[in-house]
Amino acid sequence: QVSDCRPVLPRVMAAVAVARFPTVAVPADAHVRHTMQRLVKRPSPASEKPLVFTADAGSKVYRILCYGDSLTAGWYCNGYLFEPYGRVLAEELGAAGVSCRISVCGLNGRTCDEMAARMDGTLVDVADIPWKGLTRTMREDGPFDLAIVMAGTNDLPDTERRSRVPGNLRRIHAACHALGVPTLAVEPPPVPRMGNAWEVNRLDLVKKLRVTMKALPNTLSCIDPCRFLSASDGQLWDADGLHFSQLGSCALGRGLAKVTLKLAGFSERMCAEPARRMSGPISRQQLRSKLVMSQQYNSAPQDDEEADEDDAELLDLGAMFDFVAENAKRLIPFRVFSLD
Repeated sequence: QVSDCRPVLPRVMAAVAVARFPTVAVPADAHVRHTMQRLVKRPSPASEKPLVFTADAGSKVYRILCYGDSLTAGWYCNGYLFEPYGRVLAEELGAAGVSCRISVCGLNGRTCDEMAARMDGTLVDVADIPWKGLTRTMREDGPFDLAIVMAGTNDLPDTERRSRVPGNLRRIHAACHALGVPTLAVEPPPVPRMGNAWEVNRLDLVKKLRVTMKALPNTLSCIDPCRFLSASDGQLWDADGLHFSQLGSCALGRGLAKVTLKLAGFSERMCAEPARRMSGPISRQQLRSKLVMSQQYNSAPQDDEEADEDDAELLDLGAMFDFVAENAKRLIPFRVFSLD
């Protein structure tokens, strides 16, 4: 009953507010302390390893590395939440009967310059999340059967950096090929909030990328994300007009699953309906500690109770607070004040 939520939900919001915004003053209430003890966990240390999703379909495991910037990480909701397209890629491959292990490295805010320069090192992105360089990831977390690289968007605003993108991506793809891993190149997608000048520069870069990738025999294809995402469909883009929405990342993951299955000779297995069971979002803390790597998609159906438990594990305080703040007026009649 909605009326039963009134004495409880304000205390839950207060506990969440204290955990996420330590400077917010909340009365020392026993109920608040009890709620915090249940909700707040000691932060896990940061991890450099990739975020991993698996699907077990009882066949040989197909290992794919998804490497790129925040569009690969699935950044949305101002970076509080993430939806990597690699999660849907794993689900779609599993539903098609292909066992897979999808490793995701999404270096938020990083450029091709930085990725190419630190392939053997470590990079910390703008969300304070550490990642291994590409070559380190290949050697320490492989072997891989395929690498999907999507980068270049963060280089577009700067003329000099933009001019170096084809050469840097050539080095990145060549590093994969040197280790025996073929690649897919995903072009920088359109940015709905930018004007015509941005799109002209993007299309010019895309044209040069296609020429560069065509010269690399082990780059299997150069993928235009507009095949799967329309720049005019607002549901597919985050409110910032730069990143994909959760639905947009899902659309990209499903589209890349079709491409992957075709390359692997399994195109006839692609399910007509999306295999996607909309899960809870991934928080920044979970991405930083790579705690979601234990989540496994199984092509076998689950009952509702098990599915709810899986989804609940992917939510943390930040996601809970955002949900409550967005829905409180609909749930109960009290005002919600911004804590930012």
